[in-house]
Amino acid sequence: MLIAYLVGSVLNHFGKISIYKPGLHDLYTVAMKECPRCSRVYADESLRFCLDDGASLVPRVSPSAQQTLRINPPRATRAKPTDVLPGSRLTLAAREQSLIPWIVTGGALLLVVVMGIVITIVMLAKRPASPNTNGANAGKNPTATPTPLTLGLSGTRWTQTSTVSQIKEFNFRPNGTINNDPGDTWKQEGNQLTMSFTNGYAIYRGTITGDRIDYKAHNKVNFDWTGTLERAR
Repeated sequence: MLIAYLVGSVLNHFGKISIYKPGLHDLYTVAMKECPRCSRVYADESLRFCLDDGASLVPRVSPSAQQTLRINPPRATRAKPTDVLPGSRLTLAAREQSLIPWIVTGGALLLVVVMGIVITIVMLAKRPASPNTNGANAGKNPTATPTPLTLGLSGTRWTQTSTVSQIKEFNFRPNGTINNDPGDTWKQEGNQLTMSFTNGYAIYRGTITGDRIDYKAHNKVNFDWTGTLERAR
């Protein structure tokens, strides 16, 4: 031990060996050596053995040097959806919003149906009832005889007994004249007869009933009279 101390003192005297004493600069120096037995620290990196006990020196790390910690990046996680408890206000509001379109659609359909029913009733009320003539007549008078067909006057001859009219005989020609006089004409529409004499001076209007014609006459001097025609046999 004495020899080792003397050798260390000589080397230190000549400045070739720098013995490190722990101090403040230990916070900044990292490349040093340390005796694993006596824990003596040497700043000279060329030394390989301790000057006190001859043990092999090992690298020493400054206590201030902190080991770098590796921080793992955060893991990507899927956010869990918020659970809505049954009966909460949020659930009730969502249900009400989902029911609104159905309520509106149902109300519109109901309105259309009601309007269709009202229009149908109005149209049926305004539609005139078709008379059932045959059924009505059968109910009133089952033994009633049918009305005879109106006789066509074309080619027939009629006479009258009226003392007012000077015309005693009426021959209804197919060409629409009476007694072949172009100034005297006749026109038949069903059972209605219209006769014009002397180019419209006198007008006869009558109703045909079988072999009888009852008429009313009027002339331009405002003279009115009536008469009856009977079919000649």
